[in-house]
Amino acid sequence: MVFETGKLLRSNRKNGTHTDSETATTKKEPGCHTHSRACSGRHLASLAFQSLQQHTLYTRFPRDSNGSSSPSSGYRSFLFLQEDRRALTHHMPSSKTNLDDPAVGIQPLKTFSRGSMMLLIVTLLLAGVVACDLAMEMNILSSTSEYLLRSNVSELGNYTNDTEGSNDASEEPSCSPKMVNLSQIEYHSNHRYFTLLKEVRPQLPPVFRGDHTVLCNDSNAQDVGYAYCLPISGRKDSPFCTGADRMDLLTQHSTQTRCYASVLHMLLVEVYEELYAFGKAPLVVYGSLLGAVRNGSMIPFTEDTDIAYSGQLDLDDEVGRALVSKGYHFFYLNIWRVCVAPTHPLAASLYNSRLPIAPDYSVPYLDLYGMKKLNETDWSLEKYGDSTLPAEKVESFSQVTINGLPFDTVHDPDYFLKEMYGDDYMIPKPRK
Repeated sequence: MVFETGKLLRSNRKNGTHTDSETATTKKEPGCHTHSRACSGRHLASLAFQSLQQHTLYTRFPRDSNGSSSPSSGYRSFLFLQEDRRALTHHMPSSKTNLDDPAVGIQPLKTFSRGSMMLLIVTLLLAGVVACDLAMEMNILSSTSEYLLRSNVSELGNYTNDTEGSNDASEEPSCSPKMVNLSQIEYHSNHRYFTLLKEVRPQLPPVFRGDHTVLCNDSNAQDVGYAYCLPISGRKDSPFCTGADRMDLLTQHSTQTRCYASVLHMLLVEVYEELYAFGKAPLVVYGSLLGAVRNGSMIPFTEDTDIAYSGQLDLDDEVGRALVSKGYHFFYLNIWRVCVAPTHPLAASLYNSRLPIAPDYSVPYLDLYGMKKLNETDWSLEKYGDSTLPAEKVESFSQVTINGLPFDTVHDPDYFLKEMYGDDYMIPKPRK
């Protein structure tokens, strides 16, 4: 067995015989005398090298004759190796007497190799740390640049050049609108929605690029109508969007998870509150009343919401100014309408940059219908046709609930809905 190597070597030396390796080593060195110190050093170094080669072929605990590994056999191997080393050391020449002896260079060579290996490992570790640090720094700088780009543009039409994600040689202009100041907005209820809305931080504006930069300028908003509405998309399928609520908008959503009706609910509540605050006697009518009667929520597949009002509305009246101050686009196109403006506090999360500038009726919007008491027996309502509504079917107002919030409506909702949608109005009929 290989563990008997040390004993074999010592036995050969006592008998004056040599192993094959010893003979081969002697023959390869012509002119080497057996009793020469230099020859003896080289010879012993060669033997040590061969012995170490043989020992390194085995593990710390080599397998015994039965094929199993045992600590005792490993320990015996370790003792034999130690004995070989002591025997070799006893015959090794002193480094002080012959500096050219090859055996003398073995230990410094090992020390040099270990030192080189340690230096290489330390160098690689330092290189890894530096690379990691650079990667983190680049990421921080990138995030900071994006934040500064979005937060520092505070004036309308404030253009910057941004070519991120573009392979074109020309730089594409970009801008951000001036956002409404939430701290200066007065809401008419203490609903949790408004509390959470003010806690959303930071209130960053959307970044418009290319053709969408026209949304940074509201000077001609009334002339372009729907074109100043924020491009918004969302789902309209049921049951996913059944019961959609404005509260859903306070969490981050994509076009795959945001419901159109959530935006409509936000429009309905905030416009209704402004009309009510300024004595315009708002009533939910048409599709909004239909959804309230069917299941107490917004209709998932509808594209608008509807409110009737009494009195007059104007761009520069208290209702118009209040809606604009809250981030809504209030405009006239056959009737008064409201949509989400680019200045809305949630514009950045609602904005879909892949959509074109909004064509008419292609974004969430609210229709306002003028309602007037003609006499003691009749009321008129815009878009109701040439007919009038019997006064007893309108007054006194009743209430319906949408997503848990109360809204005024006509005195007889069933009569109104049958006149508009037929006797089977309770059966949903998605628009084609």
